[in-house]
Amino acid sequence: MNNLHRFINLPFIVDRPHQFDTIKLPDLPNRGLTIKIEENVIDKRILEWLGSYGITASKFYEASNTIPGGAVCVHLDTDQLSDMTKFIIAWGPSNSGTRWWEPKKDAIPRYVTYWENGIEIEKLVQGDYKCELDKRGNKIVTDSYLGYEPEQCDLIYEKVLTYPSLINAGRLHSTFNHGNEDRWTISLTLLKDKNYLQFDEALEIFKDVIYE
Repeated sequence: MNNLHRFINLPFIVDRPHQFDTIKLPDLPNRGLTIKIEENVIDKRILEWLGSYGITASKFYEASNTIPGGAVCVHLDTDQLSDMTKFIIAWGPSNSGTRWWEPKKDAIPRYVTYWENGIEIEKLVQGDYKCELDKRGNKIVTDSYLGYEPEQCDLIYEKVLTYPSLINAGRLHSTFNHGNEDRWTISLTLLKDKNYLQFDEALEIFKDVIYE
């Protein structure tokens, strides 16, 4: 059994949010990006269902979009390897999904992530994460991520996320889309007692409703 992904048997169906139809995204080649979304985009039944297991979600709600032929780069959702758990729901073609990777011994992180007007903009850099401020002194970089070029990694697992899922987002992962329509996902960072829910903990808590 892997420590990267499980499907969840939710007791209800979650439709693709209609708000996705009105979001304006930058026209980037091979686009794969993440945006911050408001809580009202999240089906409240998801939060209530998680709460029934004693689990909450970070207030930083995310949606990702991968165009046909596009990809979200190989990255961690934190600034170091971990086993943090995210709840994911994806809508899109059946030949799109998520890949997990292991960095090679000599791999070097290649980018940090900037959030500008709610849009994640990847800046290819070398070296340590640095916070930058705008002209008013507001923090532009709200989170740091480790990213790698695929050539610096070994592919270890791949899954088409056709159903609601738990994923290990503290391990290197990326998205792919070989279909002819956009792939959208909503992701929630799961917390237990205000700390990241570890993937092995998630497997135990949700053991009666998860499957591979």
